Amino acid sequence: MFASTPSGGHVHLTWSIHDRPPAEEWHFETMMVHAAGQDMQHLAAEIMHFFPASTPAVDRDQTS
Repeated sequence: MFASTPSGGHVHLTWSIHDRPPAEEWHFETMMVHAAGQDMQHLAAEIMHFFPASTPAVDRDQTS
């Protein structure tokens, strides 16, 4: 995700996902424009709900 703040009181958020290297055969990108302030606070809360904090990765070779 990339955020920019051009003039006008809005925040431009660019989301992108792509294939893993070295293939990188596909790429998707979209941009959302949000009003600064309360709109960004609500968006942050929704993102935190959608992407909850995860537990640390466990090495499967050591889980016997």
